[in-house]
Amino acid sequence: MTVLNATIPNATAPNSTVLNAVRTTLPPDSEWQPSHPAEVPLLIFVVYGALDVAVDDRMEYLATGDQLYLPAGARHSWRTPVDSGVEMVVITAS
Repeated sequence: MTVLNATIPNATAPNSTVLNAVRTTLPPDSEWQPSHPAEVPLLIFVVYGALDVAVDDRMEYLATGDQLYLPAGARHSWRTPVDSGVEMVVITAS
């Protein structure tokens, strides 16, 4: 797994929101990550590949170019399918 972190402050307003971006690569057939609530809102963007995401009581299938917004508190976990890895960016606001 490769993780790159970037913090993007909003320079136009003091005490404003900071965006954090984490770029991650997962191999095919990865295990489910433990389900946990999102501490802050987050956006998952699939750069390349596929990702299965369990959100609260529903399943979402993301492919190259897809994105998924999760509000704070949404219980979620993810895995890659057997035949595809994923390169994704997860953006959070703090």
